Amino acid sequence: MKTRSSSAGLWILSAPDTPETLSPAGPRGLLPLAFILGGNLIPLIGVLLWDWDVFSLFVLYWLENIVIGILMIIRIIIASAVDIGGLIGGLFLAAFFTFHYGLFTLGHGVFVFSLFGPDGFAPDGLIPDFAAALDDAQIKGFGWAMLGILLAEAVQNFRPRPAGQEDAQSLSFIAGPYGRIIILHLTLIFGGMLTLSLGQPIWALALLIALKLAFEGGVFALGGGGVAQKAAWLRAQVRNRFAR
Repeated sequence: MKTRSSSAGLWILSAPDTPETLSPAGPRGLLPLAFILGGNLIPLIGVLLWDWDVFSLFVLYWLENIVIGILMIIRIIIASAVDIGGLIGGLFLAAFFTFHYGLFTLGHGVFVFSLFGPDGFAPDGLIPDFAAALDDAQIKGFGWAMLGILLAEAVQNFRPRPAGQEDAQSLSFIAGPYGRIIILHLTLIFGGMLTLSLGQPIWALALLIALKLAFEGGVFALGGGGVAQKAAWLRAQVRNRFAR
């Protein structure tokens, strides 16, 4: 029997487990989906109107990973705050995640800035001067893009979900940011290198944004809960589609 306080915390993290609640077209899905898609479309404005290049996109997406890490720390603490013991354990886990994910993100940032950043960027010292390199780049409209990404990720992480499979005690969602970097950003980096080789045409930059947008839409549609349940639901949808 779960306590009321436990249910209140897990309400944020609980996973939808039916076609109706999984669908972004449901009554609870349309507004969050609009925030997520809108926030991720601002970079397209940057490409079309503000002369953004590959580095502008990738530094935004790298900073987005930092935002995700901060939100993940909040989720860890909320999911663990069932009682005082859980809260203490959650704080230790949050500290470990901060250290481990921080190193992971630091290495990713060095790679992005070295490969796509301004000429002369050198990762000297333990923590390179990312701020100076970003200031040198003079990315127009970057603050608006960051605001859009912040809102999109906040909605993605904390959107209300109906009570269902409450798996927050396992804290399995912690692995999410790592998979995101490995799958999404490796794909984007290879695409970015190809875009550089083509001279950074607008259509190639727009294609990178579309790839990122498709990924975010997929994360939203499948967000939360166990992968097995989502895969089973998707297989059922495919079978039903072809059976018609």
